[in-house]
Amino acid sequence: MSKLHANLLLLFAAALWGLGNVPQKTILDHLDPLSAVGMRCLIGWILVLPLIATEPRRPPGGLYRASLARVSVLFAIAIVLQQIGYLGTSVTNASFLVSTATVMTPFAAWLLIGERLTAAVGLAAGLTLVGALLLSGGIASFNQGDVAIMLSAGCYALWMVELGRHAQTYGRPFTAMAAQFLGAAVISLPLGFFHGNLSPANAFDAWPQLLVLGVFSTAVCFGIQTIAQRFTSASHAAVIVSAESVFGALGAALFLGERTSFAGMLGATIMLAAALYLATSGSGAIRPAPENGATVLEIVRRDTPNYAQPHWQETGGLLALFHPSDGQDEARGGKAMTIHSIGSRAAVRSAETRVAAYDWQALAGEMSGYGCAVMEKLLTPQECREVAGLYPDESHFRSHVHMARHGFGKGEYRYFRYPLPELIGGLRTALYPRLAAVANDWNQRMSIAQRYPDEHAAFLKQCHDQGQTRPTPLLLQYGPGDFNCLHQDLYGDLAFPLQVAILLSEPGKDFTGGEFVLTEQRPRMQSRAEVVPLRQGDAVAFAVHNRPVQGSKGSYRVNLRHGVSRLRSGMRHTVGIIFHDAK
Repeated sequence: MSKLHANLLLLFAAALWGLGNVPQKTILDHLDPLSAVGMRCLIGWILVLPLIATEPRRPPGGLYRASLARVSVLFAIAIVLQQIGYLGTSVTNASFLVSTATVMTPFAAWLLIGERLTAAVGLAAGLTLVGALLLSGGIASFNQGDVAIMLSAGCYALWMVELGRHAQTYGRPFTAMAAQFLGAAVISLPLGFFHGNLSPANAFDAWPQLLVLGVFSTAVCFGIQTIAQRFTSASHAAVIVSAESVFGALGAALFLGERTSFAGMLGATIMLAAALYLATSGSGAIRPAPENGATVLEIVRRDTPNYAQPHWQETGGLLALFHPSDGQDEARGGKAMTIHSIGSRAAVRSAETRVAAYDWQALAGEMSGYGCAVMEKLLTPQECREVAGLYPDESHFRSHVHMARHGFGKGEYRYFRYPLPELIGGLRTALYPRLAAVANDWNQRMSIAQRYPDEHAAFLKQCHDQGQTRPTPLLLQYGPGDFNCLHQDLYGDLAFPLQVAILLSEPGKDFTGGEFVLTEQRPRMQSRAEVVPLRQGDAVAFAVHNRPVQGSKGSYRVNLRHGVSRLRSGMRHTVGIIFHDAK
């Protein structure tokens, strides 16, 4: 699923939620708030429960259970407080107060997971809050219902952040939905039975509202949000679902007679425009790969100059790597060129800026001395979650490998297809020249004739000339008990001697165990192991095959392999950036 599709699904859920505010208000004529929440969540749980069987089974682990518990508890508190608030405030007023979660969520995401507040999100959140205030007609004073709704908005903000982190780390959306609904029902129903008016007769009287709320406002809407937040950020989701207020005011006007002023209509327009803008914008997104799955695209252009060397050229707002054909396509009326990789120029420039910030002289020394070097915080936590969130979407990948089937270890990984996601493609292009200088120095010291060009475009041309045309960057996923055997990523006769791995999960929070290990086999000596500690967003550049070591009679070669130790709990995602293509 692309981010655009996820955002449009959230907008659809907002419409259902808004119209569902009417039965959420009228159900209180028959049931107390706790009983109403418990019954609608019980219906949602019954509907979702059979879908759990369609999800892959994984050993849950303590970190997974703790994450699921946080999501479920926050959801239960938020939905109960929201329902209580309807006892003392209007539907329109409650819709505005719930919308304050729009501005709370970006700050919660920044404090809890380091998600950066972009200008687009900040503008959209601010406009949404202004629009909601106009729509509600202003807040003269707070009563108990308003306070409950405000507390509910705070819990919803925390819930959206935790839900996004959980969905992007562990997937399994139906399991998460069922746990949330069951948790809310278990908390609410006993309280409604002993302290409310829950009875079979009252539940029967409220069956139309319960059916609408249980099926649509609970199972469908919260299900959509749980699935969509695997592909979009919590801040985006908060702004988009705030459009619920617009549809809530519409429903209140149509079915409850609540009137909306001109200022209210202006506010609704502002809110809907902000939600639509953020839903359809690419801000913060990783451009998805095309679904046709082509790894090499060939074009013919009559106005193409006859370039003798491979080069990057901007075309249609994209940055494309071209290399000239061998002339066999001249009969077709133009000079044919092949696109090997596509990304925006902005993505490459952004990657070059962040790569240039490191002390490359020190990093080169680390790589030459130990075979590896760490670049701390190459990616932000939000970027890590976005990249890891690509894993369930097959449209981004050309192949899927289960390690155990091939004796590689235990776990799985997927190779990206061309064009690469912008963030990965930009980093691959920006890191290559820095590492090529190290690689050329190593080859000179080891008396290897191969020299690597300064630009990645030229090196890819060499790969493709040797029949190595398939992209090699990959996304790896490990669960409890998974590991990666010691190996080398060569893929063909032409291999770049350095590669980069970026840890996308947070040790101690998302997983335990799973250390990156590098071993070095020295001639007539015992092997040496290097365990590399990484945090979320850290990258390690390391030798693929050989590196030089200075001896008493000059440099000699040592052989290296890398792997990952056994994961003890949780889920671990890593992205590997390999600079040569595969046969």
